Amino acid sequence: MNGTWIPFGIICEKVRVVFDTWTFFIMDTGKTLLTFLAGAAVGAMTALLLAPDSGDKTRGRLRAKAAGVADMAKGKILEGLDAIEAALQEE
Repeated sequence: MNGTWIPFGIICEKVRVVFDTWTFFIMDTGKTLLTFLAGAAVGAMTALLLAPDSGDKTRGRLRAKAAGVADMAKGKILEGLDAIEAALQEE
């Protein structure tokens, strides 16, 4: 056999190190994303609390936006259920 012979244990160790490094990178990226989203949420809440409008106006806007989001979600769910029903009827 020409070339350098590398024992199987060394190859396994190198693969394990690469896998551990990649796993750490993925976990670290997830933590970073979670931290970013938490910071964005805190910033949004702080902006709402420090807004120049009165509390009643701000709460009213929040209620209106929440109702809009709820209506949109309800519509999407109903569309999804209709699509599932149509797909089942085709079979």
